[in-house]
Amino acid sequence: MTHSDPFDELRLRHEAAEDRHRCLTEFGHQWDHTIRSELRRLAHVLWPDAHVLGVIPLHQVRLRYRFEEEAWVWWIEHDIPPHDRYHCEAYRVRLTLDASNEPVLTVESGDGASQVAPLTTAVLETTLTQAGERPPLVIPRAMGEVVD
Repeated sequence: MTHSDPFDELRLRHEAAEDRHRCLTEFGHQWDHTIRSELRRLAHVLWPDAHVLGVIPLHQVRLRYRFEEEAWVWWIEHDIPPHDRYHCEAYRVRLTLDASNEPVLTVESGDGASQVAPLTTAVLETTLTQAGERPPLVIPRAMGEVVD
């Protein structure tokens, strides 16, 4: 019976990892629209659209996201004036799971991270507004598809 113990442990660990991945995916889909909307709102407050010839809007912000192994990450990025091709200013929202597979949202700015607690849309909006009052992150500019 000692031969099956390592295999049972491995199977249980694999099942637990799959369960965490499924939970994270479900929470990510539940929060995706809300987080995107709140990040767009923050972006328009911090970096309003410029206009060419006073008429044609020129978006200065990119909204991106990615799914990592242990987190969903959404962020808004803005080019650093006058123009830095390799870095940008950004604010991020990270969705992870705690030890009991409950969602944890964290808003990241240049001064650190703030947890969104309790986990409601109103608290997310407040936390993002407070983050917008702090300096942004300076991150490598992402290349590729832009959500908005």
